[in-house]
Amino acid sequence: GIVHRDLKPENLFITKEGRVKILDFGLAKQATELLRGVAEAETVASDAHTTPRVVLGTVGYMAPEQVRGEGSDHRSDIFAFGAVMYEMLAGQRAFQRDSSVETMNAILKDEPPEIVATPKGQNVPSLQRVVDRCLEKEPGRRFQSAQDVGFALDSVGAATTTPHTQEVSAPMRRWSRWLIAAVTALVVAIAAAAFLRVWLSSSDQARYDRITFRQGGIDAARFAPDGNTIIYSAAWGRPLSKLYSSRMDGGDVRTLELPACDLLAVSRSGELAIKLANTARLARAPLGGGAPRELLDNVTAADWSPDATQLAITRVEKGKYRLEYPIGNPPYETNGYISHVRFSPRGDAIAFMDHPRSGDDRGTVALVDLKGTKSTLTAEWIGEQGLAWSADGSEVWFTAAPNYDWSRDLYAVSRSGKQRLVLRVPGALYLKDIASNGRVLLRLAERRSEVAVSEIGGETRLLSWLQLMVGASVSRDGKYAAITDWSGSGGADYNTYLAKLDGSPAVLLGGGVAGDISPDDKWVTSVLPREPTKVLLLPTGVGETKTITASNFRYFDAAWASDGHHLVVRGSESDHPLRFWVQDLVGGPPRAVTPEGVSGILVTVNHSDYISARDVTGAVRLYPIDGRDSKLITGVTEADEVVGGSPDSEVIYVSPDIAAVPQQII
Repeated sequence: GIVHRDLKPENLFITKEGRVKILDFGLAKQATELLRGVAEAETVASDAHTTPRVVLGTVGYMAPEQVRGEGSDHRSDIFAFGAVMYEMLAGQRAFQRDSSVETMNAILKDEPPEIVATPKGQNVPSLQRVVDRCLEKEPGRRFQSAQDVGFALDSVGAATTTPHTQEVSAPMRRWSRWLIAAVTALVVAIAAAAFLRVWLSSSDQARYDRITFRQGGIDAARFAPDGNTIIYSAAWGRPLSKLYSSRMDGGDVRTLELPACDLLAVSRSGELAIKLANTARLARAPLGGGAPRELLDNVTAADWSPDATQLAITRVEKGKYRLEYPIGNPPYETNGYISHVRFSPRGDAIAFMDHPRSGDDRGTVALVDLKGTKSTLTAEWIGEQGLAWSADGSEVWFTAAPNYDWSRDLYAVSRSGKQRLVLRVPGALYLKDIASNGRVLLRLAERRSEVAVSEIGGETRLLSWLQLMVGASVSRDGKYAAITDWSGSGGADYNTYLAKLDGSPAVLLGGGVAGDISPDDKWVTSVLPREPTKVLLLPTGVGETKTITASNFRYFDAAWASDGHHLVVRGSESDHPLRFWVQDLVGGPPRAVTPEGVSGILVTVNHSDYISARDVTGAVRLYPIDGRDSKLITGVTEADEVVGGSPDSEVIYVSPDIAAVPQQII
């Protein structure tokens, strides 16, 4: 609750223990006093010396609002921190001029020179973005807390030292979703898709027009080439998405005569890129009507080039996500996943969202030019979905959550990484498109995920209480469930809980994404998204957390083998595709179980542990974790998913693809 108001190098000391100590609190005030409007002693400081009776602070480190005599809050300290950090990195002051008056004028009007070099070869562009965000002229565009600054700096450190080597496949599950007690339900309540007209150049006011009013799920939405029509894919009262067109006022809604599909992109010439339902098959179709022409399999995202002749796509190839342009040429690939691919209006670069972990929308906004040079434009967000270029191609706009998943705001970032807040509302925004005239298409949504337990023929009991809680595993004796709180309310690495299936309150075990409960119910595995070099063993009772690690290895998740002495982990060496491994708890490196890029689920069949996965031909195989040869399973169709096994017999459980089963949205 303290605002220092005079941060500068002369007030910062390094102790013998290597800690930073802040001195000279002569101008400090409690934040509560500032909010109540307590009169501030007007004070000036010239260089390192304070002089009374003009303005508050030290010339060269004052925030613009201090220079103008408008008062200060904690964001003024963040500006001063940015000025000090700039000086540390660049070796010169950010706003130094020949006189105090000229220096204060530079603070109000000028931008500091770019940092061209730093000691020890640090990540200059990423550090530059953090400094620029601290030095924003308007307080509302700076980091809003020191915690946010620390989070951004942590992300810079992670980007400098740790490559993104996460996985691409579905989360590991140990149970059949139909046959055991724990049920995880993801409930998505779509409030509306909204059209926003933003006149940022002339006014701070924005006009909103609501486009849709029905209940269900809205996927993608784009402006049509005429600029007055919106094309979107949605599931209204049916399990599969259809394409619709609508006027700006939400009237004249029409169903496009195309098979069930998801919209990927609309070209300037009026051609659609779509993904056919129940497949990852890319197709193109004319907006005016006509049968789609199928192009490629395993495609997850696509966008048209500005001249409407070619597509930039992302697809899964050999266990990795690849960004391709032109098709077949991959300038970037990752063990995580890539989403929201968008071509710049100038045709010289492709922006996308780079996610390090499958099943988790945390990540960064990135850019790759046509020469294959990739740039990361932002720090890592706890959640990000929705991206589009500004009409002139100078900025990438996106919607992301810095802390909590239920608050997603609209941001813009320049090609050099200069970031600003565009719009914040009470709710979660998802950017869909920006028209050539500056109109913005947004979706307003509320997400909630609940975990419940139901005995066959018995009552259903709710086990979760926060916004985004997802079940991870159930103990072998059927008494406990491990649950992850994905909302970010407990921090950027999420939280792991242990819940009794009788409905009694769950217990917070620690941070990370929850994994599996040990056979003796004494431990739960967990992996920290920001520190995937280790597996945490969280005690369910009295005891200390244990750490499992291996040299040059990245973990995605971890389950317990039936013997309780080994972990079955999904991870990778260096930047190789992910696969399954077995690791002994007493030491030793992991031993590979499946080929690279082959991933599935851990099942126990007839007292033996296997990884059930589809091989490169699409056939289902059981890979024994003890190193024996794999077994081919016959009778499993392409629509079937293996969801578990019988520990006491030669039986596996399968479930048909739920997208192909008729269902209702309620």
